[in-house]
Amino acid sequence: MWGGSDDAQSIATIRCAVERGIYLIDTAPVYGFGHSDGVVGRALEGLREAGKIRTIGVSNFSREQMDTFRRAASLATVQPPYNIFERAIERDVLPYAKREKLVVLAYGALCRGLLSGRMTGNATFDGDDLRKSDPKFQPPRFGQYRATVNALKALA
Repeated sequence: MWGGSDDAQSIATIRCAVERGIYLIDTAPVYGFGHSDGVVGRALEGLREAGKIRTIGVSNFSREQMDTFRRAASLATVQPPYNIFERAIERDVLPYAKREKLVVLAYGALCRGLLSGRMTGNATFDGDDLRKSDPKFQPPRFGQYRATVNALKALA
């Protein structure tokens, strides 16, 4: 999706990182439509038994999905989107994480670039750009969000 990579080189890089103390590896289906999960799995073969995987986290899970997951394995982290426009986690995910002592690794602080303040009405999203199908980046919402960002810019 973001250009080619070599599996053998990726595996070597992951192993080198782990040997040097890196202890967080973030992967998602969007990174190669699941291919990255397989690469990480091959890099860490003998995963839990060797102590290489000590904790597991989930991304974009609801409270109910986390409950289901926790019946099969322990859960340490949850990774939801969170920014001034995407605050749904405040209702259920954040309270759940606090109660269950889960680490929250929020992503999307700039809301796919929308909160950067650099987007104009002429912005176009081509190819496999996720914003092409995100309602926040389609009329009429895109103009409304940009107006809000401009108001926030003036405030900041």
